[in-house]
Amino acid sequence: MSLILLALLCAVRFNTITCCHERDRRSLLSFKQGVVDPSNRLSSWSTLPDCCQWYGVACDTNNRVVVLDLSNYEDLVGLISNNHSESLRGEINLSSLLAIESLGWLGLGGNDFERISMAPINNSVATHTHLLPNSSELSYLSLSYNIHLHADNLHYWLSRLPSLTFLGLSGIHLPSETNWVQSLASLRLESLYLADCNLTTSILSFQHANFSTLSYLDLSLNDFTFGLPNWLFNLSKDHFEEFDLSQCNLRGQIPDLSGYRNLWRLDLSNNKLKGSIPEWLGQLDSLTILDLSNNSFHSSIPSNLLNTSASLEYLDASFNDLNGPLPNILGQNKSATSNRVESLENWQTVFGPIK
Repeated sequence: MSLILLALLCAVRFNTITCCHERDRRSLLSFKQGVVDPSNRLSSWSTLPDCCQWYGVACDTNNRVVVLDLSNYEDLVGLISNNHSESLRGEINLSSLLAIESLGWLGLGGNDFERISMAPINNSVATHTHLLPNSSELSYLSLSYNIHLHADNLHYWLSRLPSLTFLGLSGIHLPSETNWVQSLASLRLESLYLADCNLTTSILSFQHANFSTLSYLDLSLNDFTFGLPNWLFNLSKDHFEEFDLSQCNLRGQIPDLSGYRNLWRLDLSNNKLKGSIPEWLGQLDSLTILDLSNNSFHSSIPSNLLNTSASLEYLDASFNDLNGPLPNILGQNKSATSNRVESLENWQTVFGPIK
């Protein structure tokens, strides 16, 4: 009777019911049971019969749920200050969400979930939920800045997401055990956000890693006092494009990244790097954004870093111990893009005082 009533309540077009798939609706409601919703953000989940119209839900043309976006980055400042009235809390029932067969995008970042549950899949559960081990289509997952989230079972549920290409875990203190890192390395990720995850050199030190598809990596706000893990120098030379190592307590000279010729953004700001700025930076043909601020570099800016053919549009080397003459390109390249001209003409602002 309830299914008949639901069908009558759904919109009807050309005698075809356009409600979402019943299994998807049940899976979403199962997930909702573990969610604490103090601001009633999910009120539509109780009042609207068609789950394709629920808050945060999007469906494809077959009325299958393909997106669940409950991210709450607008309240991130309140979350950090423990005044997070808009944040969802409680449990992320990942088993229920992965039972949504077509779900490809899951955004839960900026909330205050405390735990993730992932029930073991046996034959009876797989039959009931139509979910087979390692069959998930989920390609995008962001849990970033759920700062109280316990990720103790991280290795287990990562191994169940073979299609994942985007993973956001920033702001979550990850386990010191390395088993989850091995699971991470088995995925064909393109974008990986691990900023402010309490990572150290030892946690990320492992021998075998396959990140051949990785193009974006954010490791900022971690502690690499004892150097970068070796596998970071074995990423794909063709795919790797963006690297954020800001505020990682890096020491000594800039690590040699000269092999990554397609790198277009590199952030090494707020570290303890010293020595000369290497000339190989000027040989990265695609380098567009470079931030070297708040370190202890000395000597002068390499001339090839700002030559007329360089792709560089933004360079910040402020708060260093630079000296020597400025490159001759300053004030001469009027044919450059407006962004590049602005960054060069504001040399004293971007680069700080020149000794």
